[in-house]
Amino acid sequence: MYMHFDRWVQVAVLALAAVSSAPGMAREVASTQTDTVFSFNVNGDREVTITRVFEAPRERIFDIMTNFDTLGSLYPAENGSAGFTAEGESDTVGGEWRLVDATGKVAMRGVIREFVRPERVVTTEWTMGAPPYPTEVLATLVFTEHERKTRFVATVQFESRMARDIAIKSDLEGIEREAYNRVDNLLASAPATAGVRREGTGTTTDGNRRVVKEFLQAMMGADEPEMRKRLSADATWTVWGTLPVSGVHRGREAIFRDVFGLNDRFDLDAPSSLDITKLIAEESSVATEFHLVAMAKNGKRYDMHYALVFDLRDGLIVAVREYVDTMHMKEVVFD
Repeated sequence: MYMHFDRWVQVAVLALAAVSSAPGMAREVASTQTDTVFSFNVNGDREVTITRVFEAPRERIFDIMTNFDTLGSLYPAENGSAGFTAEGESDTVGGEWRLVDATGKVAMRGVIREFVRPERVVTTEWTMGAPPYPTEVLATLVFTEHERKTRFVATVQFESRMARDIAIKSDLEGIEREAYNRVDNLLASAPATAGVRREGTGTTTDGNRRVVKEFLQAMMGADEPEMRKRLSADATWTVWGTLPVSGVHRGREAIFRDVFGLNDRFDLDAPSSLDITKLIAEESSVATEFHLVAMAKNGKRYDMHYALVFDLRDGLIVAVREYVDTMHMKEVVFD
């Protein structure tokens, strides 16, 4: 979903660079917009790179390039219509995705190897179509931001030099340039809704859902750095009830000290599981139910069904309200 080879498949993704026919030859072309640069390069026998600078924060660009709702508009079919529908999982490591044309035929499929929103995506891509396809590539996409501009760099590794050279001979430059221009058009025509940022709500519904899912996955893995990336510095976390941990915890540092400090009461080496049973997103809020099973250091089994409501702004969690079985938590954690 993050790149395509040529007009045979016209796949709605943004990783494969438009390249010249001479390996090692690079071009750099500035658009009419200030500091908006498109460049492409052929490296060695099997690698292609592309760089594009966008006049928008990386949250917006990342979401446009990975959101199933917008991919089809970036690479229309020959008749000008959106030629593909994205299916599967676009934001889960190990998740499989595919692009399907109007007849139901799969044009491209792949597997996500890394997904760190809004910084990096690594995915395999298997393109179907005319000879020498099908063929597989590995695409690595990196998004960096400076002064609210996004620098997008994709590195694409082909299976062979022959596959790379055949891709070079197609009109990749024109196709990719058009696609990136359509990203600019989305930003210009709908600045309040294109991509991740939405006035008054922070992110698209799909983007909010991804942030919360990634936060929960990081929480299960006790990955504090990844959790911090998705939690605003001024976030609040409310735990209802009369437990020692109950109340409103204000600020990211207080949340990690007072709420997640309870991890010290659990045996982190013991088997545990977190099963997300419900994840509902609407505008700037996400509600989730999940089942957590763990072992406290006192030897008691912790078997809790949680309900959490998240509020998000600009791609970050700004408020959480936690509903739990306070009696069970008291008996296992605090007694």
